[in-house]
Formats: sequence, C-alpha cells, structure tokens
Amino acid sequence: YVDDKWHQVTAVYNGTNRFIYVDGILKATDAVAYSITNTATIALGGYNGCNGGFNGKVDEIKVFDRPITAGEIQKMYNQSATDMVAYYPFNGNANDMSGNDNNGTAYGASLTTDRFGNLNKAYQFNGIDNFIELLHPLPVDSVFTISFWVYNNMDGGTGNILCDGSSNAGGNDFLINLTADRIGIRADKGGKPLSYEYSSPIGLTNLNMINKWSN
Repeated sequence: YVDDKWHQVTAVYNGTNRFIYVDGILKATDAVAYSITNTATIALGGYNGCNGGFNGKVDEIKVFDRPITAGEIQKMYNQSATDMVAYYPFNGNANDMSGNDNNGTAYGASLTTDRFGNLNKAYQFNGIDNFIELLHPLPVDSVFTISFWVYNNMDGGTGNILCDGSSNAGGNDFLINLTADRIGIRADKGGKPLSYEYSSPIGLTNLNMINKWSN
C-alpha cells in the first residue's frame, strides 16, 4: 500500500495455518509448519538479525498468546477506525495522529520531556497565556471519553487542562481543571449538564497530584 494512509495489519498463526488481515479483511492464508527457535530479542521497525528496516510510521502494536478470531480482528479495526476522534502523542508537534486531522497549533507552549524522559514528547504550559488551539471543534456530543497524562505544578489556584466552548458556567461547554489535589469537571454537551468543578465528590479530592505524573 502506497496511498499515504494508515492501515491495520494483523498476522495470526493457529498451529496449522497462517493468516494475514489488512484493515480487518482476510487477504491471504496458507498451511505451514512453524516453530519458534530463535532466541534473539525482538526488534520493532529496525534491524535485529532481519533483513532491512521499515521506512514509515508504526503504532498500536499488540501481541497475543493465542490466535485471535476474524471477528476479534474486525472489532479491533472498527474500534481503531471509528472510536478515537483525536490522539495527541506530541511527537514534536501538536498534530492529531488519529487520522482525523484535528490538528492543534501551540501558542507559547513549549515542547519538553515526557514521563519517560523522551525529549520533545510533551508540552509545558506557563499557567498564564500558553495554550494549544484546535482548528475546529471535536465531533463529540453527549457521550465521550477523554484520557491524558499530566504533570501538575499547580501549588495554588485552578488551571484548565481542556476547555471546549464557553468558559461561563451553564454554557454548551466541557472543561477539566486541576488544583494541587482536586480534579474539576464541567460538562453541558448535548443538553447533559454535569458539574463537579466547585463541589468535587470524594473520589476527585485529596489526590496529591503535585509535582508528579498522573493519568
């Protein structure tokens, strides 16, 4: 495939036959006797006793200890293709890597090390006027999930991690904010109001998130 697009490739061996799926569809299968005798360490995307290295991008590598079914493969493909509307790994920029082109532009925020110490894999914000702006609203309505890692330097006050829409309470908006030990959530998407911003339940308080990574 040379079409400048992402594709899901799945290889399965069930002890008798091997199968190759592309984007959830079976493309090839044959019978083969196969046993693993190589004790070398595994290499991803590069040379480790194999011929040649891959020139391109790789993501979401999964290894199972059993042959998964065609139905499971199709489900994984459908989830990868439709469930995620935005993904920001911050690989030197604020681009959306989900394939949906919900790219962001950084204003003042600077690239920094991530939780593993990798350079230019996270963004540092100053708590005043740094932000990343998306080109257009995310296509989410009354149900959604948002997940992120955060290193919290807030030793006072409240800082927004994500804000969608009006900053006025009761508006058609969504926001997540943090203090040193509390998570605040406000949502009014699709007429479904929810607010824990100023009265967080016990599960969102006394979290002691200051100066460490949290998910």
